[in-house]
Amino acid sequence: MRPIAIVIPWFGAELTGGAERQAFELAVRLISRRHQVEVLTTCCRSFEDDWATNYYPPGESSERGLTVRRFRVDARNDKSFAELNHQLLASDPTALRPGVSPLSPAQSQVFVDENINSRELLDYLRERADDYHVFIFLRISTVSQVASPP
Repeated sequence: MRPIAIVIPWFGAELTGGAERQAFELAVRLISRRHQVEVLTTCCRSFEDDWATNYYPPGESSERGLTVRRFRVDARNDKSFAELNHQLLASDPTALRPGVSPLSPAQSQVFVDENINSRELLDYLRERADDYHVFIFLRISTVSQVASPP
């Protein structure tokens, strides 16, 4: 049977964030039930670290019985991202409407482009999609007080 892939921006047993912890526990529990699991993640260390810094070496490793494939992160303009993130944090929640972005289309594109990204990981997903039984994508909320502008 093909492996289950868990895809998350950063991964490690020492990480304590909600999605990070969920990814680790889900992977370990699936392995304990004899499922083949691979974690597809970036070389970035954690949410608190610079999202353009490759802390871990790229490639395949084994961590607690899990196959972890790490991919280099792309360069980014963290100042542009932080400014938009700050704008989102300052938004009046009562003024928000379902289906209506508080950002313009151009701002939304900058937010996506300057977020944590890995072209290598995206290319791998495109090229190797059929090698996996299923993908579980875990999302990290990027709107945080941590990323306010300098």
